[in-house]
Amino acid sequence: VITNSDFEVTEAHFDIECSLEDITQTHNGNPKPGKFEYNTNSAPWEFDFTLPTGCSAPFYVAAHAKGILGGHTCFSSSIPPGCVTLSNVHHLPAPPPAYWEFTLSNAGAFNGTYLGWCIDQAHSMPPPPNNFNCARIYSSLDPYSIPAEDLVFPYIEHPENFDKVNYLLNHFHVGDVVNLTNYPGCSEPGGTGVLTDEDINSAIWLLLDEDAGSLENADPLRYGAIMCDVDANGEGFVPNCANGDMIAFIVIPDGENIPYTVQPILAMAPCCGTSSEQTAWGDGKYGGQFPGPNWATYFKWCPTCE
Repeated sequence: VITNSDFEVTEAHFDIECSLEDITQTHNGNPKPGKFEYNTNSAPWEFDFTLPTGCSAPFYVAAHAKGILGGHTCFSSSIPPGCVTLSNVHHLPAPPPAYWEFTLSNAGAFNGTYLGWCIDQAHSMPPPPNNFNCARIYSSLDPYSIPAEDLVFPYIEHPENFDKVNYLLNHFHVGDVVNLTNYPGCSEPGGTGVLTDEDINSAIWLLLDEDAGSLENADPLRYGAIMCDVDANGEGFVPNCANGDMIAFIVIPDGENIPYTVQPILAMAPCCGTSSEQTAWGDGKYGGQFPGPNWATYFKWCPTCE
């Protein structure tokens, strides 16, 4: 159980022994988490363990985690709650690395120039010079925070697929070589292809809109390869900030108007907060510090039966 929602775990280590001395330590009394009996580097952060034999309770327990501070909570709290300025939305010269390039200002931590994607085929983007003084930003990690006026209609028909969108944009990029695949059957017809920006945008439309559209430089076999992988591996995907994953966010250009009339944009931003490694120790009510010159803690535990 992690009590600080800003702490994103990357490794967990656990040991339970008959005595404090039995927990692996240096000669100075500093515990060595990497040598603990139980460890994992993937969620869920749980262990099935066997109680040590030859002794009686209470047992001595050390629970340790590595991670970063910031992560998802920091990302979401950094999104400005009000209007931001969206400007200079335009296509890039061929071959483009994304469908759009655009600039955000008056957006705090989100100030900057981004690459982006179309979300909805039913709306258009006016050509540059374009400027929107009350655009609004929303996190894909909490798509239902988007006003109800945007969900299902007119913009985002399938908000439940933002986990797959995050998987897609973290694993596929313009220029990647893929094995050509029929979709939805997902049989490989043979050969390879190089992904274009329109292949990726077609896959995004398949996830968030009603169909893949008809972009000129999109190939059903190439975006089919994306979709087959996304369907197989993207369900429930959560960006891992410690691994350098990016998080998708949504920009609604005319956020002050209802009904909205302009194409919404999808883009990616890094997690915020410190990327330096942090550590945490489980500290139960009945415990204390290891004897070495450190802040590591242990606790005592007694099993009970009904």
